[in-house]
Amino acid sequence: MQTELEILKLKLKEFVRKYYKNQIIKGLLIGSDLLLFLFLSSDLIEYLFWGDTYTMTAIFYLFLNLSALVVIKLILLPLVKLLRLTKTLT
Repeated sequence: MQTELEILKLKLKEFVRKYYKNQIIKGLLIGSDLLLFLFLSSDLIEYLFWGDTYTMTAIFYLFLNLSALVVIKLILLPLVKLLRLTKTLT
């Protein structure tokens, strides 16, 4: 027989797992939208302004950095917490 404390711990563990799964799903949806928006914005800026090589390089690296930030913040951090590689909800 499980004690009430063990049942509560099990329910909390299930809640934390469900919470981080929902965070990953939300991150995938929002992240894909943001990445599409960033890509289209950078293409529109390149098309409209026809800057020199340095400007295009800056836009490209800005796009890469923002894309990496979106992926890390919205997808990888919840995934790491789901796998319990770092501190999770307590």
